[in-house]
Amino acid sequence: MEQNSASRAAPQLPAYSTARKLGWFSLGLGAAQLLMPGTLNRALGVSGKKWMTRSCGAREVAAGLGLFATRRPAPWLWMRSAGDAADLAALAALARRGRRGRKVALVAFAAVAGITALDLITARRLQGRRWPARAPTHDYSDRSGFRQSPQAMRGVAARALPAAPGAGVATPVAASQGAPRSGSDTPPPLRH
Repeated sequence: MEQNSASRAAPQLPAYSTARKLGWFSLGLGAAQLLMPGTLNRALGVSGKKWMTRSCGAREVAAGLGLFATRRPAPWLWMRSAGDAADLAALAALARRGRRGRKVALVAFAAVAGITALDLITARRLQGRRWPARAPTHDYSDRSGFRQSPQAMRGVAARALPAAPGAGVATPVAASQGAPRSGSDTPPPLRH
């Protein structure tokens, strides 16, 4: 039995959602690396090398923007994977250097390895595919919310008002029932 196109497209949707989330992750991580490289370096036990942290941040921001700017996310996910491989090599070297930041470097290595796996799986699933087209938006600008045209609705509320007891002023409802009508078609002003 042949599947229809809607059922074939359904399994791909989680990969697109994952790609968007990885784009947001890239933007956030890249912003942190660009704005506070010293803090990140101190957490990892690295002295100096702010330029390296900032260059990694610029790469992350570029990958995140690329994921949002194109309908073909796979090349940008492959770029993220290549950057992750470079990050893994740097973290492995950092973990071997000494005890000072070894534990933090190993935790960071594990986190980057997990993200790398997610990048690779998502890139593989989306290879050669485009983002799904967005559903067309509906245009309701020609609708007013009334059942009839504004000209036909003019005065409907005033005609539906019941006559106030003892007010002595003829309302449009009373006028339509044969009572004397005031000089204009506009309802009388409300009195409190």
